[in-house]
Parts: sequence; C-alpha cells; structure tokens
Amino acid sequence: MLYDPKWEQETKVDPLSVAGLIAWLAKQPTRREYEYYSCQRCLVAEYLKSIGSVNPDAEYIFSEALGAGWPYDKIAAERPHTFGAALERARALTKG
Repeated sequence: MLYDPKWEQETKVDPLSVAGLIAWLAKQPTRREYEYYSCQRCLVAEYLKSIGSVNPDAEYIFSEALGAGWPYDKIAAERPHTFGAALERARALTKG
C-alpha cells in the first residue's frame, strides 16, 4: 500500500467542546488522578492549561463557554477521578 500524507493530518477539533476534551483525555495516562475539588488541579483546569488558559478558575470559564449543555459533572464528578475513567464517561455521553 502506498503512503498517503493525509494519514498524518490530525482532525481539527474545537478545543472548547466535549470532543476537544475527549481528544485530550485520550492522550493522558489512564491511571493518573485529578483533584475534583481543586480549581487548580481539577480535570477541566488541567485541560484548559494544556490549551493555553492561565485562569485558576478555569472550569467556570469552560462551562460558561459551552453553555448549559456542558456535562462537566457527568464526566468529572463521578469516581474514580482518573483520566481514563473520565474518558470512558465522556465517550459514553457522546454515544447516547
């Protein structure tokens, strides 16, 4: 089979979307834990830092940017608080 350069192109995803969060979570260590009750180290704060946000109350900005449809608690609040478990929950939400 011949090489096709399109295979290496990443699909562009809106970073302020659940799909953007899923793409980031898929690259994280699955067993790594986040601190749900910390505005600095919660799942969304860590994600927003990875895309360039410097706001310590990042999850509030993220939820406001996405509006009422942002399922933060359904993805991040449930236990276990690991990136792998959050990825599974986020993927399950997008399938339904």
